[in-house]
Amino acid sequence: MHPVRALWIGILALSLLAFGPPVPAQSKYERLTTRYRVSQCFNRVKSIRDRMRPGMREMFGSTERVHVYIKKVQMLNAYADGYAIVFSPVICEALQDDDLLAIVVGHEVAHNLLGHYKDGLAGSKDREREADYYGLYLAAHAGYDISLAPDLFRAFGHATGGGSGGYTHPSWPERSARAMLVIVEVVHKKRDKRAILPDGSPVPAASAPQTAGAVPAPARATGRDN
Repeated sequence: MHPVRALWIGILALSLLAFGPPVPAQSKYERLTTRYRVSQCFNRVKSIRDRMRPGMREMFGSTERVHVYIKKVQMLNAYADGYAIVFSPVICEALQDDDLLAIVVGHEVAHNLLGHYKDGLAGSKDREREADYYGLYLAAHAGYDISLAPDLFRAFGHATGGGSGGYTHPSWPERSARAMLVIVEVVHKKRDKRAILPDGSPVPAASAPQTAGAVPAPARATGRDN
C-alpha cells in the first residue's frame, strides 16, 4: 500500500480508538498483547532516536535528555518533558512507516534539546514551530524521507478534530505549509551537496498561515531507556 494511503487509513482508524470509550479490564491475553505493543513501539522509537544522534551532536552539541518512554494509554499522541520523549503504542501503530514516525520523534527530541522545558512551561506556538523545523532536519539528517510531513500534519489535523486547538500550537495547515518549505530547503541542500543542517532559525512566521492546533498529552509512562 502507498505510504500516504496507509498513513491516512492508520491515523483515521486509530483515532476512533484513541478518542473512544474507556477500555475495559484486560484478560491475560490482552495484557500480553499490550506488553508486545509497548515493546514494539519502544524498539522503533529508540532505534530512530539512536539514528538521529549524529545530527543531535552536530546541531545541538548534545545527545542528552532524550530518554525513551512508552505510555500504555489509548491516545494518539507523543510529547517531550525536558528529560524524555514519550510515545503511546497507538501512535506507533498509526505510523507504520519509520519515515513518518521519525518526523514525530525528531519533533519531540528537538523540544528537549532546544531547552523548551527549562522554565517549566508546557509550550508555545513559537516553540512548536522551532521543534517542527529542527525536528524535520534531525529526521532528514538521519536519512529519513521527510517528504510526507505535510500529509502527516494534515492527517493529524483530521484525527484530532480539525485545524485548530488552542494557544500552544500552530494550526495543522500552518505546520503542513511550513513543512513544505523545510522540504524545499533540504532538497536544495542535497542538490548542492551541502550539509543537511538547519540555517539557524525556524521558517519566519510570515511564510505560512497563522492559526493554532494541539494534541493533548497523556500522563504516566511505563517503558523507558537510559
